Amino acid sequence: MPVIKQNYVGIGPKLPLTYDKKHGPYGLIVDPREEIKQNLLNIILTNPGERVMDSNFGVGIKGFLFENFTSDVVSRIKERVYNQVAKYLPTVIVNNIDIGFDEEQNLLNLKLVFFIPALATVDDLNISVEDTSVSL
Repeated sequence: MPVIKQNYVGIGPKLPLTYDKKHGPYGLIVDPREEIKQNLLNIILTNPGERVMDSNFGVGIKGFLFENFTSDVVSRIKERVYNQVAKYLPTVIVNNIDIGFDEEQNLLNLKLVFFIPALATVDDLNISVEDTSVSL
């Protein structure tokens, strides 16, 4: 008797790609809010020029780690995030961005509060960026 594999519908692949027994060759995102958070994370972490065929994509947040943490740098980060989300993820409205910097650990903390009109939902994303790693 043949084995029938149940097909799961996902919005997109869960990154990083990992084998998933439930979904098949890789894990899938099935929650729209999780997909939006993953897309926001990709926009923030991608360096401009890094994405093939679209050199304008990305905030490049790690590039700000080695700048003096001033109100000008905070303004530049916020402006870049607002512009990138408006252009590449227009289904989301960023309501607020809080940015903090720990000079001792060279750690940048970013909190985005955003609204998803299609879901009538407000959510947030917290990111801590070091020169070698990112944590959520």
